[in-house]
Amino acid sequence: MAMLGVARELDSVDDSELVEELGHYAVSQYNKKEGKKLTFKRVVSAKQKLVQGVMYYLDIEAREGLIHHHHKIYEAVVWQKPGCDEKSLEKFEIKGDDNVAKLTEHRFTEVSVDDPAVVEAAERAVEKLNEDKNFVVNYALVEVTSANAKLIRVADEKIPISCLGKIALFCGNVGTMRELYDMEMKIGRGEVQEGLKAVVHHSLDGAWIVKHVEVIKTGWTFTF
Repeated sequence: MAMLGVARELDSVDDSELVEELGHYAVSQYNKKEGKKLTFKRVVSAKQKLVQGVMYYLDIEAREGLIHHHHKIYEAVVWQKPGCDEKSLEKFEIKGDDNVAKLTEHRFTEVSVDDPAVVEAAERAVEKLNEDKNFVVNYALVEVTSANAKLIRVADEKIPISCLGKIALFCGNVGTMRELYDMEMKIGRGEVQEGLKAVVHHSLDGAWIVKHVEVIKTGWTFTF
């Protein structure tokens, strides 16, 4: 039982519908008030304190479009008002230093192999390899050994042919932005480990597109 005025850590935040709902609410309200486009990822930790109602203290993982490569952790405070379902966002700000790599067009940036987006891109590449080749024993990701990323602009079907290849002065910034990950990793099945090169795109709507995978063995390679 939580004591009045004392913040209590909430357990099993990953499995709590209430905590997830509060996290979504906090991000949604912040976007609405500040005109931002944060995408909710998950609630990392949560505390609650009984006041006149309940005050929730949340650490939220979120990202802003394709501008900041790393997911960031934000501190949010949500007040659940007494006797009703009405809530209020009392605080929402980035936690710690805003020292993150920013992706740009045209130039690759070296990114952390432990970044959640890099790991997910690598897992998608391994998944694609297994699906395409239908191995008896599938490969599994062991570790990402290097990763570089940049933003690219991809033309869509709505762009007039007359604009393709033209400069922005005439046609604007045509196309949609994607993250491009160029990575190397170790994969394994059983006790055997091999190398894998992959190029993976990540679109603004969250879709992953594996463009190239290449299994590297001693003295020879497989390219798919």
